[in-house]
Amino acid sequence: MTDLLTVDAAPTQLPSLVADEDRHSLGAWFHAYWNMEVAGGPETTAAAKRRDLQRFLDFIGRNVRTDHIDDWTKSVTRAYVYWLDTSGNDGRPFAPTSINRFLATLRHCARFIHRIRPFLAGNPFDGVPDLEVDDPEPQGLDSIQWMRIRSAAEQLCKLKTRRQQRPLRNYAILLCLYGTGLRISELLKLDYPDHYRDDFFWDIKRKGKKRTRKLYVPKECRETLEEYITLERGTIGGPLFVTKSGQRIARQHVDRFLKELAAFANAKLPADEHINLHAHALRHTRLRKLAHEKGVHFAHQQSGNIGWQHIWRYVQPTEQEKAETAEESF
Repeated sequence: MTDLLTVDAAPTQLPSLVADEDRHSLGAWFHAYWNMEVAGGPETTAAAKRRDLQRFLDFIGRNVRTDHIDDWTKSVTRAYVYWLDTSGNDGRPFAPTSINRFLATLRHCARFIHRIRPFLAGNPFDGVPDLEVDDPEPQGLDSIQWMRIRSAAEQLCKLKTRRQQRPLRNYAILLCLYGTGLRISELLKLDYPDHYRDDFFWDIKRKGKKRTRKLYVPKECRETLEEYITLERGTIGGPLFVTKSGQRIARQHVDRFLKELAAFANAKLPADEHINLHAHALRHTRLRKLAHEKGVHFAHQQSGNIGWQHIWRYVQPTEQEKAETAEESF
């Protein structure tokens, strides 16, 4: 079956989306969709969509044993959903929320293809709904967990004394993720001084095509940022957060630091109190706090989301809060 990993990232032009000899090839149309709609977007989003498309191509190859575009029908889509929901994850089911994300990619791809080269039996996603799922459990930290993480970060700043370890950079990233609610990808794209000056982050590229003209940086974040710039980074223009060689820091470096930080904080805690720390948990923590203190509209504005459907994920009460409310209101 077609391997999407070989796709050329350079967009093709609409008149030559698919060669004449490949006009009935599902793999060729997936290539066209990738080039026109996905390539050039955020790296992590593109990687996820690549996996979504390749997973379906592999399923078609194993079970339908054809690459003809018209053999992708609603029956095939429903069978694929059933496979994902029963044994698609190495013999185990995928989580319903993951399945719905996979389907969102394929649904958009099917709509793209059907608009240009209609499927014989109609759009293969017509009448195929998402799985119904409960609201996800909030991923944010409670006040005690945040206190423990921040305390651990303050200690690591003093323990990591070598300049190449960049302890102030790591602490500044932690505070900025929490203090602004930015996604990690949005924060790491910022340059200095173009995007950070006068107490604000400026011209922030958000998810999709949205941009935020300016975003206030809380005082404690600014103080740590200024200390990092003065003592570790230097004032030369370029990426705001850099490695010891001056290159833009990668997300993997931040993930590694956050895991190290969580391990340090968890060292003296019982297993059932261990903190699962990742960049998005800090975003959840900030937006949930803003929603409770300032209202959902304020949190939505701060989030940078275009639609409203995602903001509710950040403000859902925890199971413990639901239980406490039920007891209090009885």
